Amino acid sequence: MIPYDAEKLLLFLEEEEFIVNKVKKMLYSQKVAPYVFVIPFVISLLVFWLYPLISGIVMSFQDISFEHPLKHPKYRRWIRH
Repeated sequence: MIPYDAEKLLLFLEEEEFIVNKVKKMLYSQKVAPYVFVIPFVISLLVFWLYPLISGIVMSFQDISFEHPLKHPKYRRWIRH
């Protein structure tokens, strides 16, 4: 006779194996496989091309003053009078 906890463990392992097999079958199916190969390219495109492009456009509309950095109040103590 198998102890109750061992039976629960066996049921859990069988269920986990079923889920793993189902995921493997889905990933290797012909409907999902192309997306598995395309997703890394899309993510890298978004991160390394689209994000810098959008942030550059946003930064181009910002107002920036080009005053000398030593005239900033933070650096006044370093300036000789």
